[in-house]
Amino acid sequence: MSVGVVILTKGNVPMLIDCLLSITNKTVTPHTIYIGDTGSTNEEVDSLVTFIKANFKHKNIYLHIFNRYNFAKCNNYIVNNFVKEDTILLCNNDIELIDNSIDYMYNKMRCNEDIGTIGCRLLYPDNTIQHAGQVVSIIRNTLTGRGYLAATHRGLKTTTRYKDWEPVVGNTGGFMMISKDVYQSNGGLNENYKECFEDVEFNLKLLSNGKCNMYTDSVSCYHKESITRGKRGMTKEMLHDHSNLLTPFFNSLDVNTKNKILNFTSNID
Repeated sequence: MSVGVVILTKGNVPMLIDCLLSITNKTVTPHTIYIGDTGSTNEEVDSLVTFIKANFKHKNIYLHIFNRYNFAKCNNYIVNNFVKEDTILLCNNDIELIDNSIDYMYNKMRCNEDIGTIGCRLLYPDNTIQHAGQVVSIIRNTLTGRGYLAATHRGLKTTTRYKDWEPVVGNTGGFMMISKDVYQSNGGLNENYKECFEDVEFNLKLLSNGKCNMYTDSVSCYHKESITRGKRGMTKEMLHDHSNLLTPFFNSLDVNTKNKILNFTSNID
């Protein structure tokens, strides 16, 4: 019983090193780390390899070079071709564990059936919430009456505390645990997405297939998201993903499933 931690990265080697050290220093559960580099310079890759050789001599850690970035494709490729562990943790390179979050989440997964994804409290460096579970809603234009699907993070930029173990619509792919069997049997992440929302669709798919996505508030990590994404609004690619992929997927769900998801969101705040 062990965890395969999949980390996609590009450049900013010191940030990735902080992530790696926090995982190995705070995790007792047997784990293997699979790094997928999506376009670092040769000098950055050499620096990373030097660090790994010097500090992970007796650790299971592997580096795969992609030289391209697609969140879904890269994660699916590593999971389907390399991960041998029974459980997967998708982890961004800008994550830094604060406590034994991997151990806690893994033990929760082992003790509960019908689990889809598991996530935990993710914080910005200023200790406000970056993620405390996904929420989706329908927002209507007051002039046209037309509605559109909105997806965001619960508790964003607040210090709100939530229940330690509760069902949620979903969890961010930035730090998301799931069994390998469930991941693969549900098709993995949709590779048609260019930049965003593939994790939202995946969590909604799990709900529609009878799985329960769970959130725990008692363990946490720093997620330095502004470092990797920058402070920006919706990009052209994100708008494409939302309009052409996420919204049609949600619309394809049956009415009962849609109402369950929307009622779910209104009941967990």
